Amino acid sequence: MLANMEEALIEVGATPTTVTAEDGSGVDVQLPGAASQAAVATTPAGVLTMEVPAQGRDLAQGDDSITLLDGSATDTAVAVQRTESGLRALVHIDSIEAPERFQFPIGGDVAEIKLTADGGAAALDAEGHVVATAPAPWAIDANGVSVPTRFEVDGTTLIQTVDHRGGDYAYGIVADPSWYFWAKCGAALTLFIAQNLTPAKLARAGTILKSTYTLVRYLGQFPSVSQASRALAAWLGSASGVNDLVLRCWPD
Repeated sequence: MLANMEEALIEVGATPTTVTAEDGSGVDVQLPGAASQAAVATTPAGVLTMEVPAQGRDLAQGDDSITLLDGSATDTAVAVQRTESGLRALVHIDSIEAPERFQFPIGGDVAEIKLTADGGAAALDAEGHVVATAPAPWAIDANGVSVPTRFEVDGTTLIQTVDHRGGDYAYGIVADPSWYFWAKCGAALTLFIAQNLTPAKLARAGTILKSTYTLVRYLGQFPSVSQASRALAAWLGSASGVNDLVLRCWPD
């Protein structure tokens, strides 16, 4: 199972890379050493913890950029990995006997999880501020065919449903819920508003600059940093530092 998991990670470009715990953005990610532990991400926006549907101890043999665990359900395995922008779990589904629902209890400073219009999720603290965001989930089979998948929420548990039993899919299937943290973006946005925007200009920006989450979603619709910079500059009118803001908030 774990050999298959590592092959699947290579197929989707998720092979472990050397990522330090502190990436310079103020985000510190600690991976679990066993399934009984949660992954912990500490950011200026708050702490997010994530438990995974797994059992046993880390089988990644000392690689501190990824944790590999046997799944708690039949014919599954789970990898937990740091990324440059956050934290993700990859679930490997090895047969039709595996379940279709996978639960990820979220804790720390997260008081609420809301589904977003694009199929993703936002983790909010008790005051309604965004701690982290998760884009719409994906799942692919061994031939690269997309498998229908979606998020559901039960309290502060994020659930990814993968409808692998309803089609002729090739196992193993890999599914991915990811959390992204925008510490660099939040600091850059605060500075940009303070240095550039009068109340009138801030009103003109509308919801785009309401939060790091809305800004990142806005930028994500453009195919390149340069196009996003031009569009944001045109929307705001004259303002300095737009390029730097976009670079720090670009959803890579």
